[in-house]
Amino acid sequence: NAEHLFKAGVPVVKDHEIASNGNKRTLWVNAKVDENPQVMRDVKEKFLRYYTVTLNNYEVTGHYLPNPYVIEVDATE
Repeated sequence: NAEHLFKAGVPVVKDHEIASNGNKRTLWVNAKVDENPQVMRDVKEKFLRYYTVTLNNYEVTGHYLPNPYVIEVDATE
């Protein structure tokens, strides 16, 4: 097992620990839409049926978004 692993000349693993995830960007879309009650009801139903998390704790914020790049979309009427 390698104690050190380099990617593009940057150490990413050092002494079996992650040293860096690189300088990748996190792309996300901030979509503004008119709320549709039927769509929200369907989404909530799918979360209850298929996910181990609820819709309320699905949102990803803060330190989980390194180097964020936001794409703004306004689809409201």
